[in-house]
Amino acid sequence: MALVRKNTLRSRSRPLVRGLRPNRKHPSAAALYSASAIRVLVGWIVVRAWCWHLAISSPNILLSPSTVIPYTMAYTMGAEIKANLMEGRPTRTKSYSDYNGETIPPCGDYAPRSTLSLPRAPWSPRTTATTTTLCATQLQSSLHEEIVQFMEYMKPTSHELAVRDGLVKRFTDLIRSFRMGVAVQPVGSYVTGLFLPTSDIDMVLTFNTTSARSTYSSNYFIKSDLRIILAKIQTSGFASKVVDVLQASVPLIRITDKVTGIDIDLTAADTHGVLATAAVQKWLKTDVDLIKTLITVVKMFLTIRRCGTTYTGGLNSYVLVWMVVAWVKLEWPKTKKTFVRRNKDNKDVDDLSALTAAIGGLSVSSASSSRTANPALTFQDLMQRTEPGYLLAASPPKNSLHGNYFSSTTGTEPDLGHALKGFLKFYGQDFDYVNQAIKIAPTPAYAPKPYLFSRYPTQQYLLSIFDPADTTIDMGSKAYAIKHVKASFQEAYGTIVRLERKGGHQPDILSKVLGGDFTKFVQKRSAMARG
Repeated sequence: MALVRKNTLRSRSRPLVRGLRPNRKHPSAAALYSASAIRVLVGWIVVRAWCWHLAISSPNILLSPSTVIPYTMAYTMGAEIKANLMEGRPTRTKSYSDYNGETIPPCGDYAPRSTLSLPRAPWSPRTTATTTTLCATQLQSSLHEEIVQFMEYMKPTSHELAVRDGLVKRFTDLIRSFRMGVAVQPVGSYVTGLFLPTSDIDMVLTFNTTSARSTYSSNYFIKSDLRIILAKIQTSGFASKVVDVLQASVPLIRITDKVTGIDIDLTAADTHGVLATAAVQKWLKTDVDLIKTLITVVKMFLTIRRCGTTYTGGLNSYVLVWMVVAWVKLEWPKTKKTFVRRNKDNKDVDDLSALTAAIGGLSVSSASSSRTANPALTFQDLMQRTEPGYLLAASPPKNSLHGNYFSSTTGTEPDLGHALKGFLKFYGQDFDYVNQAIKIAPTPAYAPKPYLFSRYPTQQYLLSIFDPADTTIDMGSKAYAIKHVKASFQEAYGTIVRLERKGGHQPDILSKVLGGDFTKFVQKRSAMARG
């Protein structure tokens, strides 16, 4: 009798789903298996119910789970990538096939808030009778005007540049004090000048040729060196936060400066960073005004949506630079739209010398010395202003890229609003991501994808754009969230078209396209400036 009772209890403890055997030592594992089985069962029921519903509503369409499941999985995968991206998390996508692209709303620090929000975008100008009259006499769109104001606001002040220069010097001295036979140097946007006021600084370690470490080429020794340096930085008191990202494909250390709050991304040099920076400087010698403007605006657009880093599958600044260069060289000549700048007497002026002087301020050698701008107001000052719109930097500086824009004496200028709209349209709906690749060197050109399925066999949708600093590198292969970026570009283009159809002088078009709440941005910028 006891034996029968024992067998009965054993039979009751068996799992309901064949193949799932609970681990009595670890109940949590059993619960996990059961939950997975339930999810699979529910998913199967949903798919069957969907097939049944569609079969009744559309009897002429042949449907089966084999045809519906891929669409269901594509939606699920797209939703997972979107959710992780908005939370700032990476997603493992090596085994993924195609997915549905969705627009990404402002998130993170730029997520809309109901309280303590700025009344208008911080670059919105104060409306006066003078500016209204000047705007009416210009031939450019209101979007162009707002982009000019945006660029003026985003331009770092002389104090902000000095703060960054001081941080680079302090960090360089810190690394030198470790006496490891290593040196550090800045690369990327800090050198080219293509950074936002709150951007981090990219720096690379270079090893002394007399040091044994310089002969190490494997990731093992690179990570070993970085771990030693990481430990020394943690105990130095230099940083308020140090993040270990040594397991990434490109091992790095992210350091937050205790004084300024600016982040430093430190990697081991493989000569690519230096070559890449030189390549950007080379291509900025022509069309610099248009290229710099598009990079800055689109970079802000991506940052607001956490799409500005390959860590979450987005487009990093380096990839964006070459996307802009390719578009300006290949597409802009087809739809180029310019207007004649007028001076204060409303007379046409064909003098490009002023433009040349303005562009000269963008060179790397003069990035820290020739730019001048007005000091930024603190966040408290900004919130206390009662005017409906205002410019954070009071009066535009002269001889800057966009200083004295409405009264400058330059000749023909590109319509920046028209250019932004064209860029968003091209990468949002026109470019063939599946079949086309972009090559920059020796000259920008389109080419068939050298391999049909890009980085992984099933991911045909990935952007393929080759690095001019190393033509064997496909820079777009890591941007696995490109379909979400594409959908966001397409929505932004649609927003511009919809607002322009209303006619008249539409205000704040760029603000509506970018979206987001800039409260934390202004606070962070003010805090950095105080450093």
